[in-house]
Amino acid sequence: MKLKIFLDTKHISIQQMANDLNLPYEYIRRYVNENKIPRPETMAKIVAYTKGEVTANDFYNVESKNE
Repeated sequence: MKLKIFLDTKHISIQQMANDLNLPYEYIRRYVNENKIPRPETMAKIVAYTKGEVTANDFYNVESKNE
């Protein structure tokens, strides 16, 4: 799931997520708008924050296949 969709679905603002993760607003905004891919340590925080609903693959537009 894209980060923007996750935030919209859960009614979480970019500012709230930035506060919760102790990251600058601008970083989260860039991730949401797909202008920047998070570093591995930040990616881990995002995956944990979203309880796995947003994964690294979502930033690279990789779709998982259920075989």
